[in-house]
This record gives sequence, C-alpha cells and structure tokens, in this order.
Amino acid sequence: MNTEESTVPEVGKIYHVFDDGKVTLMRHFLVKCKEVIPFKALSTDPKYKDVFESWQEAVKEIDWVFNPTTDYVVLCETFDEDTESVVPDDEPLYYARTHYWGWFGFGTMLDDGVLDVNRELWNALYKDSRNTEMFDYTEQDLATLDKLNNY
Repeated sequence: MNTEESTVPEVGKIYHVFDDGKVTLMRHFLVKCKEVIPFKALSTDPKYKDVFESWQEAVKEIDWVFNPTTDYVVLCETFDEDTESVVPDDEPLYYARTHYWGWFGFGTMLDDGVLDVNRELWNALYKDSRNTEMFDYTEQDLATLDKLNNY
C-alpha cells in the first residue's frame, strides 16, 4: 500500500484502535481524531517540537514498525463509548505511518496501537466474534461488540 491508496483519518471522526496491534476485544479502544498535522508543520512549527522529537525517537527505536518518512501525524483523544464523549484530561495520542502506510501510535506506552482507519481490523474481529471455535465471548461481550460496531 502506498500513500495514495491509504486513508488519512478525518478530524472529528471516531476510530477503532488495537493496543499493541493485537486484534481482540480486550485490547480495543476508541479514539476521536482531533487534528491531522502535515509533516512540514510538525518539523517546523515550534508548538509541535516535542511531538516531532518523540516521532524521531520512535522511528529510531522501533524501526521495524515506523516508516522513516510520514506525510502526517494524527492527534487523537481517547473516546468513551459509554458517555459518548472524549475522556477529559487524558493524554493526547499520536499516530504516524508504518512501513506499510498504516498508522501506529507513538509517544507513551498507552499510544502504541494500530489506528484502524479503514475498519479492516474491526470488521474482521466483529465478523469472527460469533465463531465459537475462535472466541469464547460471553453474551455481554457480544452485546459490547454490537454497540461498538456503531462506531
């Protein structure tokens, strides 16, 4: 996949994230896209200095995940599906391009997850969730999956 084929998140939209790239309900959370920062601004605007340095560090330390170039960095906020609102006072979450032009979080340990912009991972999990040979979800888990499928 290249940049032309991949999707850039939309500001204001809610996305599924899978902690550490593990596609299970227990490793799932939602985020709301707050800002899509063009790389030029990230590398030149003083207000993004800390984010830019954090991205550079991630590219060096986790070079098997992050692409050494990126077109954007995405700023997200944790979204609570129960209150249907952004979690106040939570740390911002940042995502940058992977080698395959997907999105992966960087910064704090809480950030490192796959941002599922195209819903491919979510749709696969949701579809497979009824397969009792693969998963042992309770009725409550299945109800939660149904609710989350609305995002």
